[in-house]
Amino acid sequence: QYPQAVGGVKVTGVRDLGTGLDTRQPEQRAVLPWTAGDMMLTLYFEGDGVLTLRASATEPKLKYYLEVKGTDRAAAEALASKLEAAITDELVQPQTAGIKMRGQ
Repeated sequence: QYPQAVGGVKVTGVRDLGTGLDTRQPEQRAVLPWTAGDMMLTLYFEGDGVLTLRASATEPKLKYYLEVKGTDRAAAEALASKLEAAITDELVQPQTAGIKMRGQ
C-alpha cells in the first residue's frame, strides 16, 4: 500500500522500481530499468515535489532525495519543510521496528 499523502501533501504518482510500477505511465509500468525486489521508491506530490527513497548498497541505511519547485523560493522551502518533517514519522516509522535515531 502506497501513501495517499505525506505531511498533508497529496501523492499524485508512484514509481516503485522493486515492482516495476509507475502510476504516471499509461500502462502503469516503469520506463526505467527495474529488478524485482529493488528498494527504490519515488513519490510525486501535488505542488511539484518529488521524493525518492532508496536503500544504500554499501551501508545499512536508507537514503532519500527530495526535490521541490515553487512559484517562489518561500513556497518551495515551505513545501520542502513540510515533506521533510513527515518523512521519518509517516514513511520510515523507525519506532515501529524499534530503531533508534542517531542522537536518541
